[in-house]
Amino acid sequence: MVDVKAKPFSDEKRWIVIYPTYLNSKKTTLQGRKIPKQLAVENPTSAEIHDVLAATGLNPILE
Repeated sequence: MVDVKAKPFSDEKRWIVIYPTYLNSKKTTLQGRKIPKQLAVENPTSAEIHDVLAATGLNPILE
């Protein structure tokens, strides 16, 4: 078993995946929304999520 905590953040095993559904105010929690509806946005795209993360100083990778 790999100890993920011992790996650097640059290692793919430590990456965090954010799907647009997680942030979509049009989705229910049963459909995959992971944040409160009042904090969500309508139909976000992966490109928009990438741009927001990059603007905050993170180094996102869009797949």
